[in-house]
Amino acid sequence: MLTPSAPFRSRSVTRIDYGPLRSEGFEIASSPDLKEVTTLARRTLDPTSSPLAALAVQISRSRQAMGLTQIELGKLVGYSNAYISNVEGAKQPPSLRFVELVDEALEAGGSILLLYWSWKGGSLIPGFPEYATKEREAIGIRFFATGLVPGVLQHPDYSAAYEAAIVRRGDATRDQADERLRLLDE
Repeated sequence: MLTPSAPFRSRSVTRIDYGPLRSEGFEIASSPDLKEVTTLARRTLDPTSSPLAALAVQISRSRQAMGLTQIELGKLVGYSNAYISNVEGAKQPPSLRFVELVDEALEAGGSILLLYWSWKGGSLIPGFPEYATKEREAIGIRFFATGLVPGVLQHPDYSAAYEAAIVRRGDATRDQADERLRLLDE
């Protein structure tokens, strides 16, 4: 047990902007005699950053509400704690089978499965909302593609014609094209 009189060195972690991840500090003992304490960074995912992040955060919150560790959940559903950690950190997308097992094990009543289908059925390609946000904030854009005008320079009619061509090719549905156009109008 650490006492106020026990000598120890504390190392701090500089907060770094991880984009949709926030950094929180916590301390662990880094030596057996508890004389040295190290502050580590724990990154917290922002559930509003993407549908996958919302799913990851919901899995993590549901697990914690049940009082389970990642290891204990892994034993219940037959997956490794490393896989669960990657899913909860949105570093790896979960499989449908994993989500079904987790939803049942955490007694989520289908809410985790619903978030999974919301993520899988999303009409925007991964990264598009983040790209559009950065594009709006940009001072300048260097983009090289023959026959394509970047969103900032696009006239609304050009954007509509471009999306209509994607729909005609069958690469997107009309709803997906409309959602992309609404996002560019913001």
